[in-house]
Amino acid sequence: MLAVSGTDGLANSSACSQPYLPPRRPDPNRRNYCPECGTSAANRDSSTDYMSRQRQQKAKKKGTLSTAGEVDTYAGPLMVCG
Repeated sequence: MLAVSGTDGLANSSACSQPYLPPRRPDPNRRNYCPECGTSAANRDSSTDYMSRQRQQKAKKKGTLSTAGEVDTYAGPLMVCG
């Protein structure tokens, strides 16, 4: 049956981590979801990714994004008066 369906066997859902038999071979570079998680989990993950990209772009425009991709909290040199 696996040879006819074109799958390698079971795959794990990206949302619930439960094994399931996919209708076709899943792309290893993309998320895949079981029928129970399906569209709702895919929409939730894509919304989370979108918001993350928006935060990164906003931080990059402000100039507070470091080279590693996280927000830089460096406030400048310390000034000692007195």
